[in-house]
Amino acid sequence: MRVSSDFRRIARNALRNKWLMAIIVCIIVSFLGGVNSEGLEIKFTLEAHHPVFAIYYGDNTLYSTKYGFLPAGIGIIAGGIAIMAIIYGIFKFVLGSIAKVGYARFNMELVNDGSPRYENLLVYFPHWKSAVCTEFLKTVKIFLWSLLFVIPGIIAKYKYALTDYILAETPDIKASEAIEISTTLMQGNKWRLFCLEFSFIGWDILSAFTLGIGNIFLTPYKEAAKAAFYMDIVKPSLAPFE
Repeated sequence: MRVSSDFRRIARNALRNKWLMAIIVCIIVSFLGGVNSEGLEIKFTLEAHHPVFAIYYGDNTLYSTKYGFLPAGIGIIAGGIAIMAIIYGIFKFVLGSIAKVGYARFNMELVNDGSPRYENLLVYFPHWKSAVCTEFLKTVKIFLWSLLFVIPGIIAKYKYALTDYILAETPDIKASEAIEISTTLMQGNKWRLFCLEFSFIGWDILSAFTLGIGNIFLTPYKEAAKAAFYMDIVKPSLAPFE
């Protein structure tokens, strides 16, 4: 059984001579809202001219320091901005859901035969309903589990972690079926994926000191390793780039 170091090695070998391509694709997907952190993440940001240090696990904030408040008297302006933000959020959610599936296909091809294509980011637009419905249902389920406490929400994230890869291979599948298949595949594998994500903690810390710039290189590395993890589960007989 392959372990975290194996998946990282496969990712590095797959990215050899393809780093620039992988970085460009990652930036495009990030712009479309298709790259989400599901593991441990450390960030340094600047809010209201004050530094903010935060540690996240998926969408859950484990620790954060924040300073400064919005100035008074901007309620009306803030209301208009809020409406535009909602519209933008919906638009980005739709595009991000589609881009995530295309990005999954890109990384699967990267680690499988070393022939990823830029057009993978576009080929799933005809299947946008499946991508959006799956992402929405997954988000709702994770949110509901999170209401019980943080831990059930984290476990739910790992249960549904493979939905994008499943949709990439079977784009016409129903949202509930994609989630059910991911749940089945992740039985006995949630801890393995956690260990894989945690194995990047050193790189996460180093990236934090670059004010997030290091993520331009780190995210493609992580995503390629995760694709190798998926391929190992569904097609363990393959030995890509070993």
